[in-house]
Amino acid sequence: MISCNRRGGFGRLFPRVAIFPLLFLWASWSHAEPLGSLTVDSNGYTLSEDLTVTGDVTVSGGILDINGHTLTINGSLNITGNNSRLKMMDAADVVAVDANVTFNGAASDGYLTAGILRIGGNFDQIGIYNNTNRSENENADYSNNIYSFYASGTHKVVFDGTVAQTVRLTDLPWRLCNRIFRIWKSIT
Repeated sequence: MISCNRRGGFGRLFPRVAIFPLLFLWASWSHAEPLGSLTVDSNGYTLSEDLTVTGDVTVSGGILDINGHTLTINGSLNITGNNSRLKMMDAADVVAVDANVTFNGAASDGYLTAGILRIGGNFDQIGIYNNTNRSENENADYSNNIYSFYASGTHKVVFDGTVAQTVRLTDLPWRLCNRIFRIWKSIT
């Protein structure tokens, strides 16, 4: 608590009643400055508040955890590389991407279970399916994984671009298409 002395200084210029609300407003207001770009490495990145990135976001080796916040990306989102994942497990999670989204990282099964992914551009899921003498999840942490985009639960994808958008699913086993890809088109 800050108190002002009426005899001089601060107290003479501002009455005690006027200072307290201003200090409270200043102390409780918090807003992240926009970033030009964001690259997430093996250390990962967890949002602690809503964030805007004016350029591209690249996840190359770690986990980008939305953590109940909103991530607004004015550029593209690229998930690529070993152990690279987007984590959206809270109903309040929102990732809004103005441009393209590419999933070419590790398997995301269990990481995309809630929230909304809004896409203004194209969507690419890249991965190679090869089940010869191995289980489907054997290489879950490696890039070029057919499960790099594997949504479940209440997770939604909204395509809300202003022009035609393309969805490319590379080598995805046919039996998974209806199970992992839920598309919701916004209505204006």
